[in-house]
Amino acid sequence: MKNDLVEHVTSTAAQAVISKAPYVGATVTIIGGYSLNEWLAIVGIIFTTLTFFLNWHMQRQRLKLMREEAEKQRERWSESESNSE
Repeated sequence: MKNDLVEHVTSTAAQAVISKAPYVGATVTIIGGYSLNEWLAIVGIIFTTLTFFLNWHMQRQRLKLMREEAEKQRERWSESESNSE
């Protein structure tokens, strides 16, 4: 009984390692296949893309706040004009 449990645990652990081995091998191959310049180019592309989307999002938020502020300002002006008449 105890040997069966040990064999089951061992085979399960081995299966887990074996199932991940191709992914680890592919990752190592990809990492080893690029030079430092190529990695820096990839990182630069990633950061450029992230910066673009971050700036786009922040600009949308800024424009939304500006529109809300302009609408509040229009409401204040219209109230002040109606009160002055």
